[in-house]
Amino acid sequence: MEQDRLGELSDSNLECAIVSVLLCTTGSQKEMIDRYQIKPEHFHCMPLPRIIELMQGSEEGNVSFYTLSLRIPEHKDLITKLIGLGGAARINFKSVVQSLIDLYKRRLVQEFLRVYGLRMWETEVTASEMLQQMNRDFTEITKNQTLTNMQSSTVVSEQILADLNTIPEISSVGIEVFDRAMGGGLYRGKAYAVAARKKTGKTILAATISSNLNEAGKKHLFIAAEMSSKEIHQRVIARHINKNTIAFISREKGNETFKAQVMGYKDAGNVLYADEAGIKFKRLKEVVSAAIYKHNIEGFILDYFQLVGGSGREGLTSHYDEVAQWIATFCRENNVWALVMAQMNQTDNIRGGEGIRLAFDQVYELKRCGNEEEGYSNNGFWIDQMDTRYTPWCKMGDEKIASLIMEMTGPHFRDNNYNQFHNEY
Repeated sequence: MEQDRLGELSDSNLECAIVSVLLCTTGSQKEMIDRYQIKPEHFHCMPLPRIIELMQGSEEGNVSFYTLSLRIPEHKDLITKLIGLGGAARINFKSVVQSLIDLYKRRLVQEFLRVYGLRMWETEVTASEMLQQMNRDFTEITKNQTLTNMQSSTVVSEQILADLNTIPEISSVGIEVFDRAMGGGLYRGKAYAVAARKKTGKTILAATISSNLNEAGKKHLFIAAEMSSKEIHQRVIARHINKNTIAFISREKGNETFKAQVMGYKDAGNVLYADEAGIKFKRLKEVVSAAIYKHNIEGFILDYFQLVGGSGREGLTSHYDEVAQWIATFCRENNVWALVMAQMNQTDNIRGGEGIRLAFDQVYELKRCGNEEEGYSNNGFWIDQMDTRYTPWCKMGDEKIASLIMEMTGPHFRDNNYNQFHNEY
């Protein structure tokens, strides 16, 4: 590869990582390039600008290794290495593209200063004329190179009309009372949260929904930040073989009949577990980005929100606000959904502040039926719809009428047919 002429104002590793992601994407290379506003001139290291040009000019939206090896055969070995990087799976693609463009702009500024540094002693033009020319040139650079998300209402109207011809991607969670409140299920691009008091069933609900999505063929990531993936999946298997998860740690696990039942369970293979006890915020970004670019997931489940650690430099409220906003923004920008479990505090607010309620599209609270004075139901639960941004408010049970039942097989949650008998909005 050509030696970097501008040293610190270019980064060959960063540029290679971006091109590797584009080469290994399972979607359209051209759509990704347009979406992130990537241009050939943003790349400094040859032959990467040429590869981007070929991707942009492809009618099919993708350029294969075979096509690239024919068009730029002298760089066949490099292209092979880029594909071998596996799409640089652990990078945050948006972040590295922003770094790429920032370096490109810095090179423009450097070149601008170099040119006018050489012209400084040109006596045929006055200083005032030079300043005017510098202002015009710099304005032109700023106008052409500053990337914005601004677009006219006409363009937005055209996008809305075009969207009417696409079938929305909605993933049923397999629990009717939730599907109805969500408008059919989980929508790509949206963030959802279910909060609950400690030991109220957050992980059981997360595992139930994950299992339902798995059986429905919906590929997703489950970030196990508290319990291990083994413990969570034991509950899933126990549910399907009509057992309680205690069987996996009691003497029953040595029973041959039980072993045969476990062996007979056929997993659909649509869940990616990430064992990330006490996951840090930076690591969360890496794991989710990797799952999207390497495994093409539809969304991710995080169990649970308050376990996402920070750098320790900021207060907890500020940290949780940042994490919540990042999740919501990341979902929109990457067209995936997020289902986040969260913990309530003793004053019926989400522990750590209002970040989730402000940033997410829908927020629910999982509650036990009954009350503290009269005693709670052992297996009856209802849902309080705390916030919804795009659907009508609807009732999802109350203290006396359960909309969910916790079954001890697994354990797991099942729908209590609340919608069938109650039609309250």
